[in-house]
Amino acid sequence: MYHIPHFQDPKELVSDFQRCLQELPTQDKGLVILLDSMDQLDPSHQGRQLGWMPTSVPKHVKLIVSTLEEEKYECFPAIKFLYPPSNDNYIAIEKLPDADVRSIVDSWLKGKRRTLTAYQRDLLMKSFDQCPLPLNLKLSFDEACRWTSFATKDSTRLQTTIRASIDRLFFRLERKHGELFVSKTLGYITAGIGRINSMLCRFFSCKVVSA
Repeated sequence: MYHIPHFQDPKELVSDFQRCLQELPTQDKGLVILLDSMDQLDPSHQGRQLGWMPTSVPKHVKLIVSTLEEEKYECFPAIKFLYPPSNDNYIAIEKLPDADVRSIVDSWLKGKRRTLTAYQRDLLMKSFDQCPLPLNLKLSFDEACRWTSFATKDSTRLQTTIRASIDRLFFRLERKHGELFVSKTLGYITAGIGRINSMLCRFFSCKVVSA
């Protein structure tokens, strides 16, 4: 485990990141860095323009990144500029085939000991077609699992974007637990950046929060 100090100044963080890439990896202890969804980086400090990325990857370091390719997200053009495309260093992630989607849904249903009607399955597949991302499939599946077999068509609706699905989830949490509790809880988690203090951990250990 590498022990990296916490920096407030982005420039110091970039400098230390570059230093670590050069000094920490060895032939016996390589380093693999996975950076997923770089298009979701905070655009402040020109983060999506990737000036903080190394212009070349040092020996014993493997760098795997993913991003949407639209220019509006900035990342993909920047990556192509830093690392010119070759035959083997860029892989397009294609949409999941329908057969694979159905297999995944069947596996999830089996794990939950649930079933969906033919109409409900069709809605789930159409939702994925409109936003063919694995996260959207999971969010839509979780929503579909709340339906009963006799649910009306008006009550069996799925969102067409990840943002809308997440907003729907937050709305349901707020309706069940109260807007103040949910907003404050999520605010504490966001402010902690993953480092929830011991008091908050003790608080959550006494509360059972479900969607």
